[in-house]
Amino acid sequence: MRKNNMELRNEHEAVRERVGFHDFTHELLEVTGRDARSFLDQMLVNDIASCSVGQGKYTTMLNEKGHIIDDVIIFRLKVDTFWISTLDIASMIAWFEKYAAGYQVDFKDITGVTTMYTVQGPKSREVINDIVTDNVDDLSFNWIKDNKIDNVPVKVARCGFTGELGYELYFAPEHTHFIETKLFESGQPFDIVEVETDVVLSSLPTEKGLMLMRDLEGLDPVEAGLGWSVNWDKDFVGKEAAQLSKDNGPKRSIVGFTVEDDYADVELGATINLDGTRIRAGTVTNYTYGFTAEKNIGFAVINNVVAKIGDTVTIGDQHIEAVLTDKVFYDPRNTKRTGDAPSTETVEPNAKHPLEPLTSEEITKAIAIVREEKGLGSEIRFEQAGLHEPPKDLVLNFKDGDPIDRRSFMVLLNRETNRTFEVVVSITDEKVVRWSEVPAGQQASFVLDEYTELEETVKNNPDFQKAAAKRGVTDMDLVMVDPWSAGYFGIEEDEGRRIGRALCFVRRYEGDNAYGYPLTGLIPVVDLNTNEVIRIEDSGARPLPPTDANYVPELAGIRERTDLKPLEISMPEGPSYEIDGHFVKWQKWQFRIGYTAREGLVLYTVGYEDEGNVRPVMYRAALSEMIVPYGYPDHAHNWQNAFDAGEYGLGQLANSLILGCDCKGEIDYFDAVLCDGEGEATTIPNAICMHEEDYGIAWKHTDFRTGEMEVRRSRRLVISFFTTVANYDYGFYWYLYTDGTIEHEVKATGMLNVSAMYDGEEKTAYGAEVAPRVFAPHHQHFFNYRIDTQVDGEKNSVIELNTVPADRGRDNPNNNAFQAEVTTFETEMEARRNMNLETARRWRIINEHSKNRMGQPVGYSLEPGENCSPMANDDASVIKRAPFLKKHLHVTQYDENEMFAPGDYPNQKKGGSADELSKYAEQNRNIRNEDIVLWYNVGLHHYTRPEDFPVMPTAYIGFKLKPVGFFDKNPALDLPRPTKEEQRKN
Repeated sequence: MRKNNMELRNEHEAVRERVGFHDFTHELLEVTGRDARSFLDQMLVNDIASCSVGQGKYTTMLNEKGHIIDDVIIFRLKVDTFWISTLDIASMIAWFEKYAAGYQVDFKDITGVTTMYTVQGPKSREVINDIVTDNVDDLSFNWIKDNKIDNVPVKVARCGFTGELGYELYFAPEHTHFIETKLFESGQPFDIVEVETDVVLSSLPTEKGLMLMRDLEGLDPVEAGLGWSVNWDKDFVGKEAAQLSKDNGPKRSIVGFTVEDDYADVELGATINLDGTRIRAGTVTNYTYGFTAEKNIGFAVINNVVAKIGDTVTIGDQHIEAVLTDKVFYDPRNTKRTGDAPSTETVEPNAKHPLEPLTSEEITKAIAIVREEKGLGSEIRFEQAGLHEPPKDLVLNFKDGDPIDRRSFMVLLNRETNRTFEVVVSITDEKVVRWSEVPAGQQASFVLDEYTELEETVKNNPDFQKAAAKRGVTDMDLVMVDPWSAGYFGIEEDEGRRIGRALCFVRRYEGDNAYGYPLTGLIPVVDLNTNEVIRIEDSGARPLPPTDANYVPELAGIRERTDLKPLEISMPEGPSYEIDGHFVKWQKWQFRIGYTAREGLVLYTVGYEDEGNVRPVMYRAALSEMIVPYGYPDHAHNWQNAFDAGEYGLGQLANSLILGCDCKGEIDYFDAVLCDGEGEATTIPNAICMHEEDYGIAWKHTDFRTGEMEVRRSRRLVISFFTTVANYDYGFYWYLYTDGTIEHEVKATGMLNVSAMYDGEEKTAYGAEVAPRVFAPHHQHFFNYRIDTQVDGEKNSVIELNTVPADRGRDNPNNNAFQAEVTTFETEMEARRNMNLETARRWRIINEHSKNRMGQPVGYSLEPGENCSPMANDDASVIKRAPFLKKHLHVTQYDENEMFAPGDYPNQKKGGSADELSKYAEQNRNIRNEDIVLWYNVGLHHYTRPEDFPVMPTAYIGFKLKPVGFFDKNPALDLPRPTKEEQRKN
């Protein structure tokens, strides 16, 4: 019985759990010639014409009836050279020759001069990296590169046809013994196994739902479930017949089946009948024992009219009982091991990529699942619900058509018990896959419903009404109450409660700007779960300021300027970018747009196309936290240290952007889909804006001798969102430039946080009188960014450059020389650094395994802009809760659980917890040639001024990531000359 065959089981488990290698030499066809690309595009269904050099694609070849006659991976080695690995090269050549007339193309069987070994399993990357000259960390799925093992030339491809991480080595046959020896030596620590049985063609791929040609023969791509691999916009042999299946729906399909009888012997080609009948349902194409699934499994082609997944059937003359299932029997990412039939009520996701944000329907479905499974009632509030980001390795290995397990991450609050829970729901499998309680003492951020509830609670409180009356305020309809996070100050009465503090203001009339009239010294403290005023802190009434604080022309009597002529931005042919869902391509850049309730805008998988290859720069970039400490010791402000992302959720406070106001020109918008406190899916329309901007001169030179001048104009792509956190408004802008530069900019505007002053009160060093009897404290804004770097690959390092004067002496005769001292950070503690203007300090992310044409490591430099350091003392609450503010830079080894500098739940949290950035760094892990994350603090030191009142002009602050040696030359040389028409218009 196959189940008990220990040789098969050992080889299967070696590949599944560790690593194994196998001589998997197929017949190999080399296709060359000027028309090779266009010919292959005609013969194969996938988009061969768009293949970059080094890229491979899975595709099928059809006959005139639209039926699959071969499935292959094709690699483009050079502009006019392709490799195709096949099991029947004679038939492929004959088929090609039938259609080759009119094409300049040649076919050559190179099987005899090329051997292929496959190395498969979770440890395959370590084994390959140990023997090759250039590591394969940045080798993407279905790509191939030239490499060496010692001095032996090899080509390394990454495919993984067993469903595990895997690589293929192509080399000359005479090196076979040498390659085997190297693999055994390198794989010894992982107990590597040479696979000599059929598990690479049976149990391993079958468990993962990967089909072989024997399963596909006679089917069209749609029937085979391979419609994703077809470029329907081009012509190819068999298209017309295959198109009918696409348009009318497939009559047949490939499904899985399981057999409980361990001793059942199912033959390939056996007939499948509906249970208890003679109605023919299909035919067996594959049957094996799955050593990980621990059951007999197989594939069958079924008639869709007769049978469906979930049916019980019988197989062959022996009437072996089986159950039809989906094709995937083992997928640890989906926690799927049995091949069970999917529920008919499953929401069918339309997402083409694992990072595509959840739709409103998906969030609604996810919340319904957790409500039903956990029996949730009205005591539960939903702080957030959005995409549960899949593991990085899954994303980087993803290929079009791979199954996607759509998951939602949620944070839930039980108001009755004051307990917070993290939940992960599989929308695909319709079940809760993680339910965990957040440690006591940590609170979820504000839920939007709590904003209005706190205000109503305060305004209806008799003690508050009495305190307001002391200030001459009796009309509660004119009172405005802003919720503020309470921070942590060790107040015994607040321990164990979910609380919010409040700042109070009053309008003189409906529509007035209340932020000009603070009820200074009056601070209610509210239990947000019970809607109870715990206490009212009142340090004494102050008279309201006398000055009008309006900024709206109709209310403030402002006469608008009349001397500004219209400025129009016209792009008659539309924008230069392409959008597919949330995937964007623009001017050699490509990236994905994401959004979370906490961070707002997220950029994923940012890469730049260079000579046909998309070179990664960043895997993920977003604001980690924004902290606003105030520097005024007065009772009204000395507790104010807002953690705006972690305590409020910048994403859920985003504005709906308006064309012509927030954004100008040819604009594309992206909505943000979130949920409210009751668990209803909500949408912020136009939350993200994207457009192009002219950015002046990209480069220019005039030859003064000849008068010849060359000039190119720069352009940048802008991706942004704006959020309002009570009185302040913040815009977060990412810019991508045509020369490979990335810039981030914060635009801070809105209202100052102010206090009322007494008549004759002396000016203070802690702030400025910005209007008569209106005092605005000096304060700081810190923006911490988490940048998951991927400069030409996952393994990066960081160097620091300090410029210092050269030593005096004979080698520096005029004492004018200066030089850069370079330090490479080895560990996390070494990389906790501050800016230094005296040495023009810079930090550079480099890839030591990727070199430019000068032999230098490629890199991107972090170019600081304006910045500052925190002014609070070390024993201040804000520094205890955010000690990472004391260093501008941290570099840590990547950990998917280390996402936020102050930790996951900073609301009401004490300092010194293990889940914050300073503690991450104290692990002192290696960061050289590792998957690393940069954390960078940008500080805006706000000396308040009268010009900031009543609404402040925008302040700009940010940083750049600038290529340094990443390109071999100016990457913007190929920008087009300004057209004659553009010159005439100007």
